[in-house]
Amino acid sequence: MTELYFIRHAESQANAQPHIIGGRSNHSPITEKGVEQAKQLGRHFLEKDIIPTQVFASPAVRTLQTARYTLRTMGVKLTPKIDGDLQEIDQGDWVGQNRHETYNEATLREIQRLGKDFKAPGGESMNEGGERMFGWVDRTFDITEAITDTQRVFVFTHGLVTRCLASKLHNWTHAKTFEKSTDNTSYSLFVPRDGKWQLEYLGRKPE
Repeated sequence: MTELYFIRHAESQANAQPHIIGGRSNHSPITEKGVEQAKQLGRHFLEKDIIPTQVFASPAVRTLQTARYTLRTMGVKLTPKIDGDLQEIDQGDWVGQNRHETYNEATLREIQRLGKDFKAPGGESMNEGGERMFGWVDRTFDITEAITDTQRVFVFTHGLVTRCLASKLHNWTHAKTFEKSTDNTSYSLFVPRDGKWQLEYLGRKPE
């Protein structure tokens, strides 16, 4: 069995400004609260005896910092393999804009019309993000490979793009994809079953 734990990063400085569209904001570090969240996540995984055999991360500063504090707390000395396909959905020209002004009535009507194919100018749609994430999983892990021991893989990534992967696998609507919750340092488990990747659970919070 291969278990893929997709972990959303801890609170970042961009998260502390929810009125601003952050998009990828790969330069944004985690806050002091985020450091404590990452350490708590590490303690949680230790208590649950969920120890990774491999670690991957997006190139964002916040995911790499979350990985560092989580793994250090666990005493795990694995170095994350960085992959650009694990980045958050690209919000294109909207990055840095006021969220409430950008998501006006005209934009909301367009989102309703296009659903998961909607994207910001110069950005990426939910469908494109889901395809990107699925492509990464598909090329990184051979679902047909015979495995004798459980492989637990930590993937330090982002909330929306994790939901987009689940949405692709299970054909969720735009509304369901958007409304599902993936809080900071929550984790989602994907496993192979009946020859396909499936979501086991989404957005589980460390206790």
